[in-house]
Amino acid sequence: MRRTVICRTASALATIFLASGLAYAQTGAGTFGTILGTIKDETGAVLPKVTVTVSNERTGLTRSTTTNEEGSFQLPALLPGAYRVEIEASGFKKYQQTGIDLRVNESVRVDVTMRVGELTETVEVTGGAPLLTTSSATVGHVIENKAVVELPLNGRDFTQLTLLVPGATNGNNPGGFFVIGGNNVSVTGNRSDSNNYTLDGVDNNENFFKFHAIKPSIDAIDEFKIQTNITSAQFGAAAGANVNLATKAGTNEFHGTAFEFLRNNVFDSREVFASTRPQFRYNDFGGTIDGPIFKDKTFWLFNYEGTRTRRESTITGTIPTPAMLAGDLSRDVLGALAPTIYDPATSRLVNNQIVRDPFPNNRIPTNRINAVSKAYLDLFYTPLQPNRPGAFNLVNTNPEALDTDQFTARVDHRFSANTNIYGRFSLSDLTLTEPQTCRPTRENGSITSGISELLSATCFRQPPFSICGTATIGTISSLARQTCNSVAP
Repeated sequence: MRRTVICRTASALATIFLASGLAYAQTGAGTFGTILGTIKDETGAVLPKVTVTVSNERTGLTRSTTTNEEGSFQLPALLPGAYRVEIEASGFKKYQQTGIDLRVNESVRVDVTMRVGELTETVEVTGGAPLLTTSSATVGHVIENKAVVELPLNGRDFTQLTLLVPGATNGNNPGGFFVIGGNNVSVTGNRSDSNNYTLDGVDNNENFFKFHAIKPSIDAIDEFKIQTNITSAQFGAAAGANVNLATKAGTNEFHGTAFEFLRNNVFDSREVFASTRPQFRYNDFGGTIDGPIFKDKTFWLFNYEGTRTRRESTITGTIPTPAMLAGDLSRDVLGALAPTIYDPATSRLVNNQIVRDPFPNNRIPTNRINAVSKAYLDLFYTPLQPNRPGAFNLVNTNPEALDTDQFTARVDHRFSANTNIYGRFSLSDLTLTEPQTCRPTRENGSITSGISELLSATCFRQPPFSICGTATIGTISSLARQTCNSVAP
């Protein structure tokens, strides 16, 4: 017999974010970042009404704002990536800083001292984010795209990188069985099922085991962040860690990658009960392609990854002998005398004690075997025959088969300098067929399903009626089905 498990999980996301003017906001999507700071002159006086422009170095998308009366500015709802900041003020040299690395759900402070001079002159600075984040008390760790893609990962599984976070250990949650594998992690002493997972700001929790529902291919992940302590109110769904994944977006240039990884049984050893070395084949293949639809305006990305695993296995079990199925229980599976069995129909009270007579020769008459039990035995065990001596008298060498397929599709579009939208659809599909030690003649199954939905909207307004906010609409659903197929050992 083989047991087949089919798991299909899908996730969809549409995000719109608007920003203009002087408004300050805390974005609700979980993966956005913020660039903020204060502009001063060389005497330390703050500079109001200074134009600040940030540009994504990969896509060319720009956002602008002006400083308030205190010389401060804030540009929220920015996708993770490398940014360039340009500041212009009358009577001062133009300031330009490149290589500002904005990470998932982080705020980067850019405080600038403007120098007196002509606007045609430019002060250029190259540098990344500061080592110490002073704008938030959240304790978290970002796993960057370079680590996700280049570190050796068994099975190209990004969840192994969660163990790089201080205080993280392997958990004991078995949920990975339903979600195309992966490590579950216990962070700072919390249960592994106390974690909260989001994908591009949308709920990504598989509700049956409280595990991640979508495990994207590492080629589709831009970066992810694990927040362990003092998280903001938008992450109030769990007592453990918050794991926020951000998927990649397309850029102004066309890019494409393809891969194929192969493992086999060349260096494997023979299993104890197998007469030959079991065959093993593992193929992991896929690719990513992205590019612009309209330069500086619309971008797309598509990623696919699939695996095919075939492994010969040796499953041992104990089944009743043909004599036992006929009612003869005088011998056990080893051939030794079996304990005496008694006829419940002969129960009676003797000297205030209930006594029963044994079945003659430890054999149950055929007409005494319950019809339902007989049908059950005929369905599951009568077709089988012991194929080896000993307590484990059945060996099943049918191969185990695991097929997984997943893809992520994303489109980003810019309506104006301050209005952008992006949508993403992800699908994961798993089919696992493994040998067992019983043999049904028809399908039997159980269904486990879970649906989680997220709808959040954030809008801020202040004079002169400036708007800054985000709206995120997402839904995730998962279905797991277990079936037993009639394949004899």
